[in-house]
Amino acid sequence: MNPSFDKKKVVTPPEMIVLIPVMSAMSCGSRILSDELCPKLQHKASIVSKVNEYKRLYEELHSLGSGAFGEVFVVKAKYDGHKYAVKKIRIERSEYCVQYMDQWSEDNVYYIQMELWSHSLQNILQYKPQVFGRQPEEPMNSIEFYISCHIFKEILECVQYLHELNPPVIHRDLKPDNILVAKTVRNGRFFKICDFGFATVHQHSSDKGDLRYCAPEVGQGIVYNHKIDVYSLAKIAENIFEINLEDKL
Repeated sequence: MNPSFDKKKVVTPPEMIVLIPVMSAMSCGSRILSDELCPKLQHKASIVSKVNEYKRLYEELHSLGSGAFGEVFVVKAKYDGHKYAVKKIRIERSEYCVQYMDQWSEDNVYYIQMELWSHSLQNILQYKPQVFGRQPEEPMNSIEFYISCHIFKEILECVQYLHELNPPVIHRDLKPDNILVAKTVRNGRFFKICDFGFATVHQHSSDKGDLRYCAPEVGQGIVYNHKIDVYSLAKIAENIFEINLEDKL
């Protein structure tokens, strides 16, 4: 840029910096690769050490039963000779959800370590009109519309993954803040779902998430299923495409 043309210092918001590679990768059909070898090796080593610790401290006697995501075993502790129940939970590795890395407890506080995705869809939506050089009330051009479709497609794939699990998982708190975006492509994807605090295994519950995105039947106490996530997706689509679906009915 010619300094004589514009002497003001331009500071690009970090959310815009995140969106720019999304535009570049999809428009050029390129695949940005990031080096994740070291974190993966460290996580694998952590898992191995914990498995060895389990075998070192406990003798597994027999199974008590299994549930949707794990199995409970009767074990005998080698350090005091007492019997305990230990639940083994299967951790699903997925490109559609933020990954669990590790957990530990200190002073009656449990800590959960997850992979870091520092930006959300909410950040992207805030700056999307500015990135494409338009005012919020102005219509999208074809390029922005295409990219918006790709963003929504990835979000749909994330929710589809949850609903096709056995048993299906209902997120129940889908909203732009819970959809995270990476600065670079990770295995061909930019977006992942996080915050499963309200998630349930395909069953009714009275707990509810953000009312702006929550299906009416959740607050009314009506029996519902995974389709309440579809309602939330429609509300998210309204934000992405800047439309009001109720006006279209």
